[in-house]
Amino acid sequence: MLDFDAFCRHLATELSLQPEVLRHDAGLVSEIGLDSLAVLELVVAVDALLELHGCQLPVSFPDPAATVGEPYLLYCELVQRRRDAGDGNAGDPGDSAPADAPGRLRGATVRLRPVRPDDLATLYHLVIEDEAIGFGWRFHGALPTPEVFQAVLDRDVLAQHVVTDRGTQEVVGLLTAFAPNLRSGTAHLAMFLGERARRTRRAGEAFGLFVTHLFSTYPLRKLYLEVPAFVLPAYQSAVRQDLFVCEGRRREVHYWEGRYWDEVILPSIGPEPSQPGSVCATPSCPATDQDRPPWRPLGTSR
Repeated sequence: MLDFDAFCRHLATELSLQPEVLRHDAGLVSEIGLDSLAVLELVVAVDALLELHGCQLPVSFPDPAATVGEPYLLYCELVQRRRDAGDGNAGDPGDSAPADAPGRLRGATVRLRPVRPDDLATLYHLVIEDEAIGFGWRFHGALPTPEVFQAVLDRDVLAQHVVTDRGTQEVVGLLTAFAPNLRSGTAHLAMFLGERARRTRRAGEAFGLFVTHLFSTYPLRKLYLEVPAFVLPAYQSAVRQDLFVCEGRRREVHYWEGRYWDEVILPSIGPEPSQPGSVCATPSCPATDQDRPPWRPLGTSR
């Protein structure tokens, strides 16, 4: 079992952080500034340590208010529980994902499936109950009626899947590829997840499964994510890893909280047919001070 300093050095290496920022009481989101993808990277890094002892993190970890010390204490607890149990199960049966192997639309914590009629009420409530979803998805701050929501849901859609929790089968979000231009090889992405799902590894895993599915199923080169600039800080780790690149901005097109905000165009670029696995190089698009909202960015605790 690693001591705290060795644990932090491992996290610092995996998340490209300076070890000194990983204080025991430092907030993962509020102080270190991890976005949803970086939180997923943290989960993967801790899971890699736990796999050496035959155990894994609970699906619901981490809490948005978690500090650096909390994953370390949980790591110690799970490893010790495994040691105490010998060859027994390291955790409670409900703490981990189902044991069957992941597939194209099935990950360790989530499963993607087509939308069913009985999903509509759940999806509608996810949108209207979360102000962040309502703005960042397809309504730009408007509150749709159930009828408008249902009509928009299928409009100009190439592929659409609900995101379900593999442990509980609960619907936790929706992923959509819309406005396709298959002649040019492009489509646009829209995604929303409920508050709890956004705080966990489900967010990054669901998005990765969907993007991989689209590039492997349709003749697509680019999947466009277009977000208001105040959301950009939540995508910085994805941009740094070239999962998204910045193609440009539309200046001052969104009005929100008393000012106009740019719209940032972030395509995810698929492999070139002549060079499988390659990624086109385009400029990075760092968030500026002007992109910082007067409240916490989406994906952080409030």
